[in-house]
Amino acid sequence: MHPRWLALPYLLTAISCILLSAASAAPFSTNANRLAYLDEDNPFYPHRDLPKLITPQWVGEPGVEAVVIL
Repeated sequence: MHPRWLALPYLLTAISCILLSAASAAPFSTNANRLAYLDEDNPFYPHRDLPKLITPQWVGEPGVEAVVIL
């Protein structure tokens, strides 16, 4: 029969794993609804946090490598 103190490292390891998983799950729940504006049907939803699409618009300008006509 094993002494009870030999089970202590296993118990401490299990408790630390549980605490670590609980602590690492909290930051991910704060950004859960950051894409909620995509559920709406409004394609012209201006927002200051949306990416600003600045691209050269004319053929021949510096940085224009290809032109796509739809």
